[in-house]
Amino acid sequence: INADGLAGTNISNFYVRDLQINANSAGQNGISFNTGCSKFELQNVLVKNATLKGYSLESSKDAKLIDCHAETNTQDGFAVSTSTTDTARRVRFVNCTSTGNTQYGFGFITSTVSHQIPENCGMVGCYAIDNLTYGVSIKGMKGGEFVGNNISGSDLEGFQIGDATDVVYKAIDIVAVGNTVKNSGTTGSNRDGIRLQSTATCIINGNRCYDDQDTKTQTSGIHVNSDS
Repeated sequence: INADGLAGTNISNFYVRDLQINANSAGQNGISFNTGCSKFELQNVLVKNATLKGYSLESSKDAKLIDCHAETNTQDGFAVSTSTTDTARRVRFVNCTSTGNTQYGFGFITSTVSHQIPENCGMVGCYAIDNLTYGVSIKGMKGGEFVGNNISGSDLEGFQIGDATDVVYKAIDIVAVGNTVKNSGTTGSNRDGIRLQSTATCIINGNRCYDDQDTKTQTSGIHVNSDS
């Protein structure tokens, strides 16, 4: 599915439910809702084996995804991103699951310094399981709540908040409460449950981080970098 509201043709007030997308065409996302798409809801949607992202929400606004699933996609399971002229705002995930994707389970991403940053997006009661980089990655966002999520078996950090590689990736006013993060760093060099880099005024409270594998891989529960 590809919906693009560029050139002033805004697409809003729509609803998609009870849909499965399996193995789409080469070089395509499973679902792409881009600039100009707003006030929409997806419920009980499954995207698997997409050759790019499962769900690409670029500069979408006032969106809610409920009981949606991303499985074994070649890039991110769910990706919220921005453009040079517009940002994503108020994109919410509720009870969604992202499993076995090659990159992020859930990504909130600013691609370059010329792009704007997402604002006030979040996740409640979601699962990120066995994804091949981060379970959840916030690479640049202002405001957002992440409550009661479960993240496990990530190759790198389970929950990455901010990224020190560039100031554009700063995470500001992020709230992470009551999340469970376990068994991170299964093959990668970054092995924290939750890692904060280049962050400001974030609240991290009541999260549970542990490793119950026979061979432990998660080196620390919460790591706060010196730039946070």
